[in-house]
Amino acid sequence: MVDVSVQDLRQQFEQEINIMAKCQHENLVELLGFSSDGAQPCLVYEYMPNGSLLDRLACLDDTPPIPWNIRCKIVQGTASGINFLHENNHIHRDIKR
Repeated sequence: MVDVSVQDLRQQFEQEINIMAKCQHENLVELLGFSSDGAQPCLVYEYMPNGSLLDRLACLDDTPPIPWNIRCKIVQGTASGINFLHENNHIHRDIKR
């Protein structure tokens, strides 16, 4: 079991803000702002009108399945975003689907 202190969590939060503020790429969700007031720090990302990729792959809200040609474009875009992070020495631990 990992013992993570509140101070460690605060440091991780601030580190994510600093990294995401510098990461601008067409295949990464943009960090718009943050709040560190109170007990619940919050990161605010751009709105995704089509939901998350996981939502779309699961066909939530009766959305149609994503066609394979679009899935291939998504894979290419994901690879491009990950490559951007690697080229700029950014550590990613929580890639969202």
